[in-house]
Amino acid sequence: MFRSSLGANPLQLLALNRDVFFGIKLRNLARELGFDLKLAPTARALNDALAEDADHIALIILDLNVLKEPIDWETLRATIAAWPAIPALGFGSHTDVETLRTAKSAGLTRVVSNGEFHRNAADLIQRYALTEETDSTEL
Repeated sequence: MFRSSLGANPLQLLALNRDVFFGIKLRNLARELGFDLKLAPTARALNDALAEDADHIALIILDLNVLKEPIDWETLRATIAAWPAIPALGFGSHTDVETLRTAKSAGLTRVVSNGEFHRNAADLIQRYALTEETDSTEL
């Protein structure tokens, strides 16, 4: 079920995303689900956003598709390790097996293909996002 009362949810989604057009789609979906969305263009920016406001982040979403710059895996691993209670959902090309494996070994909660994410984004977000009532040990 979609979350009701837009704006009443103090929790947000935080996404590592470098694709402007997909960022707009993700922001619209987040709003439909009752979340605000923060976008971070790099692993360092993602880390900084968490350091600033981790208590309000319900889910980290990572676009693993390499567009211009490769992902800074060292920073990403440290970020995921620093906030283990916040679930992290990554998606990337099903043909880029190395990146998907690297993401899983970096500590992401779930890694899926682009196709699966785009088909089931709302369900995946609802399944993995923390709620005010969620105990992170339930994941």
